[in-house]
Amino acid sequence: MSLRPLLILVSVGLLAGCSSNAVHSPGAVATGPRRAQQHESSFYLDLPAEPGLHSTRLAGTPQLLYPLVAAAYDALGIPIETIQSSTYLLGNEAFRAGLRVGGIAVSSVVACGAAVSGVGAESNVITLSLTTQLRPLGADSALLSTSLAGTARTMKGVNSNPVRCTTRGALEERIAEEVQKRLTTS
Repeated sequence: MSLRPLLILVSVGLLAGCSSNAVHSPGAVATGPRRAQQHESSFYLDLPAEPGLHSTRLAGTPQLLYPLVAAAYDALGIPIETIQSSTYLLGNEAFRAGLRVGGIAVSSVVACGAAVSGVGAESNVITLSLTTQLRPLGADSALLSTSLAGTARTMKGVNSNPVRCTTRGALEERIAEEVQKRLTTS
């Protein structure tokens, strides 16, 4: 018996398995077609992502909490570039993340796929779109909602197609903790 037909059968089986829609990534939300990208010897699976939204109920009015959110961003080293005081929204929609954001490893903040050379979030330039908004929930409480989405590009800048990153929720939780900490000490 020739090995060639067996090799072809195994190859077809592997390709069919790789092209199925059963690929899942923790924290990823697939909302559209998947696309594989190759850069040098690494392959990336681009999973279209929706921004993550993390919400926390806090005691206090949006007017009271808004400066505390700004202080939390400052403490975490995230410059505020977006300010909409009338809607109690602030953030940075083009924040270039380093290896750590707010004291958290970037790979714990977002999932950008994995490469042979390492975790996608640690081997790429990550740009985050991060906004926090306060909404009143009655006379003495507010809902703090933080939205995070990101994209990754190769460090060499040769990948013209950014890979979408999904949030892991750690930074959003950290922002809420920082606001809560400032609320209890004020």
